[in-house]
Amino acid sequence: MCKHRNGDSVTSLWLEKNNQICDKKSDCINTDLDETRWCKGKNNTIELPSGRVVFEDDICDGDCDDNCEDEAVCGGYTYGMYCGKTDINSGKFIPNYYVHPDEVCDGIMDCDRNEDEINCTVTSQTESFCEHSANRIYVPIHNYTRCARFAGGKRNIKTYCSDLVSSQSNCTDPGKVATQCSVNGFSVTISQYIICPVFHDRNYTQACDDGIDAQCFNPSMLCRNVHKHQFCDGIKDCKDDSDEESSICKWLHDGVQDCEDGRDEWGEWPKCGVGKHLRWTSRSDNCENVYICMSGEPGFVELHELCDGIETCGNENKVCSASQDKEKLETRVFTFDDGLAKKLSFCVEGILESLNKSHNLPCTTEHFIFPDHEFYGVDTKTKLILPEHQQDCDHMFGEQYVYTSCNGKCINSTCPLTTIPRYEVCPGQFPKRVGTLANNEYLAFFTTSQDDTYTNRHFVCEDNTTCLDYSQVCDLVKDCEDGSDEENCSNHFNCTSSGFLIPKTSRCDGKLDCWDLSDECNRDCSKEILQGIGMKVFSWLIGFVAALANVIILFRHAIGLRSSKNAVVLVNKALMILISFGDFLIGCYLITISAYDNSLRETYCHKQIEWITNTECSSIGVFSTIGSQISLFSMTGLSIVRIYVIWTSKSRNTPGQVNVRNSLTIFVTVLLITLASVATAVIPIMGWFDDFFVNGIKFNDELKIFIGAPNKETVIRILGAYHGRISSKIKLRWKPIIEMVQEMFSHDLNYQDHTSEAKKVHFYGNDGVCLFKYFVVRDDPQRVYSWGVLAINFFCFLFISISYLLIYLITSRSSNATGGQNESKRMNSMNRKIGIIITTDFCCWIPFITVCALHSFEVVNATRWYGFFSMIILPMNSVINPFLYDEFLLGGVRKRLREALSIATNFSAFSINQIHNAAEAEEQANKIEMRQIAA
Repeated sequence: MCKHRNGDSVTSLWLEKNNQICDKKSDCINTDLDETRWCKGKNNTIELPSGRVVFEDDICDGDCDDNCEDEAVCGGYTYGMYCGKTDINSGKFIPNYYVHPDEVCDGIMDCDRNEDEINCTVTSQTESFCEHSANRIYVPIHNYTRCARFAGGKRNIKTYCSDLVSSQSNCTDPGKVATQCSVNGFSVTISQYIICPVFHDRNYTQACDDGIDAQCFNPSMLCRNVHKHQFCDGIKDCKDDSDEESSICKWLHDGVQDCEDGRDEWGEWPKCGVGKHLRWTSRSDNCENVYICMSGEPGFVELHELCDGIETCGNENKVCSASQDKEKLETRVFTFDDGLAKKLSFCVEGILESLNKSHNLPCTTEHFIFPDHEFYGVDTKTKLILPEHQQDCDHMFGEQYVYTSCNGKCINSTCPLTTIPRYEVCPGQFPKRVGTLANNEYLAFFTTSQDDTYTNRHFVCEDNTTCLDYSQVCDLVKDCEDGSDEENCSNHFNCTSSGFLIPKTSRCDGKLDCWDLSDECNRDCSKEILQGIGMKVFSWLIGFVAALANVIILFRHAIGLRSSKNAVVLVNKALMILISFGDFLIGCYLITISAYDNSLRETYCHKQIEWITNTECSSIGVFSTIGSQISLFSMTGLSIVRIYVIWTSKSRNTPGQVNVRNSLTIFVTVLLITLASVATAVIPIMGWFDDFFVNGIKFNDELKIFIGAPNKETVIRILGAYHGRISSKIKLRWKPIIEMVQEMFSHDLNYQDHTSEAKKVHFYGNDGVCLFKYFVVRDDPQRVYSWGVLAINFFCFLFISISYLLIYLITSRSSNATGGQNESKRMNSMNRKIGIIITTDFCCWIPFITVCALHSFEVVNATRWYGFFSMIILPMNSVINPFLYDEFLLGGVRKRLREALSIATNFSAFSINQIHNAAEAEEQANKIEMRQIAA
């Protein structure tokens, strides 16, 4: 109520009608609501059942408007009653006239049918009764008369019982309870409306025997009469926050035992945090920083309570769900025919037509009610239009799941409805419930809609205390305190450690949705660095062969480098050393990855984030890139040298002996190739370019908002949910993003700062094999760099192929011109080698570049093939090159093959002779035996 400056007590509606709300003038002398909260809710009105219109913000705000109807239905409980009444003056019938609790059983008939005066007699069965404040007659205390908000204001309060404590104790709604204490020796709960009493016309001091309800203090000049339990409780009851900023909590060491175990009177009470984050705790040796809410009380969430599904303050749940980027679940179905008919999504026009063409899913009509019993006087069942055949229900939620599964239309999914909605369940809910006999066995309850249609579509929690709409069942949110609304559902996966529910279809989809990674790291889809025994064997084999073969070539050419007298020989050996060194690094890369794979094995899945963010993975990626680029650039250089030599040999102008000039030229060439390769590999991990190459950030596991290693887009989406919104036009860099994340959490005293432990998923951490990120998509910031390197590599391959084709053509003409059998054999051998070089390069690079292009334009998702290309296809050249570019190994292999073939041939010939001789001996023995028998 507003005490107007003209002396009258007026309501917010009176102020609204007289344009005195939000007029920048203080019209109320006892409050500023006319310029604050009433102003904010000015345009949001709601019509109460009686027809009265009030501001939406006035509903259940603890302040009565006129006859307190705005406080009538709060928290699922009804205070007072509604009935039909005919207005004496106008003769108009009011179907929902509101009767305040103090008007019930007062001896005055307020309802046409006298409903307010029924059940007003105290009998031997009456549990609680009191003297009515109006007629001084003893009357029963009903649940709808307990703990109701006072009408009439502080100076003329109206209550049901003349004894204020009887009216405001043992509240049915736990939300109304302020404290528990002993009254006349009996333990009772006390309503929040009578603590810190300020009633000037009553001789009221205290309700509790120990007076704890009246222990109230003034934390500041602007905030007065605050109960001691409201100090330091994390809820701001004063506008100046003085009840939370007080250095001494009023209920500590005050000689009154407030806690059941008396710990409030122990020695020094431990505390954590400072300022607005100050909180009292049972121990101070495990203090940590907190998540700061943008709005709401208490203003922060302790990290162990973060993302627990409870909206502690602000928009905590929205922020927590932003990290998963999941589509909003559809929990309701299309409803028509006054709510008695429901059409499931597969049978809605448009969807039905498209599905019928491709899936042949005809729909059928059935009638449903749970349980399928006979209810006296009720024959209304819900008409369902749903698919005729069974289907997978793992993608359904809420009503869609309930109706489909409970009608037997789900494959391997049972109906979640198990508890019958009997009349006595869910006390406090549905005050207008209607009871009817079911199966002549028990009393069931129904509710009515505006069209007097009876339905019982309620899910009853196993503890029988709460009833839910079907849309709240199997919707991945535990609405029942015992979690029974999600217990018998097959459409979810339960994260192992947190108990958090995610859609079953999100399990093993390659995206992390559980904080403990259990949705991707489990028996069915856990992964290792190298998948499959074939990949592991090939990786070890190719790695060892590449490393061993190239070490031999490396030392062979290094030893002969100083003895080179000709410039062509010198540059040839120098480039062969580079090629061998690069291929040796590739071999070492394969061996190293295989060793880590063998070491981590099945534990890799849980350690994958740690692996892709550490320096070992980046270092391995750098060395593998240096190796592949050095080898490719050197092969390109070698192609240039060889075609230059063949071309100059036609003019008899071959390069001369080794001198300082050409030695320096060769050195510079080698240096440039090495520097270009190192630069290509190192640029992606340089801090200057983090905004282009960092793929994600791994925050400490304590910060449950961030699952796995979210990329920039995900972190910005989380920040947008936290701050309300962030403009998509602003291109944020990683540094301000991390700073904004740090601002979401406190940094009190010397507590561990979890936000400082952010680890970057670098360019080489896009996969467990730690290879150069060739597979990019359109929105990847590193796509330009990756495609640039691929283009250079493709150009090198093209140049090598064209060079060797020219060598083939030139040498073929030269062979035809000179003639000779030996020359012909030599040219045939060279041509075969050229063909192998071009074929192997083609088989390695062209398929890989093609797949990269298809992946980049999102034609195919080639992510699962990355290990195959990186561990088998691309390293194949590192094994083949030593045999193609140097005759030493190839000759050795040929010699060993000839020896093995000779041995095999000799052994075969020997075996054939042995078999032949044995057959002849056996035949001779048979002839002798036959002669003996004949004789």
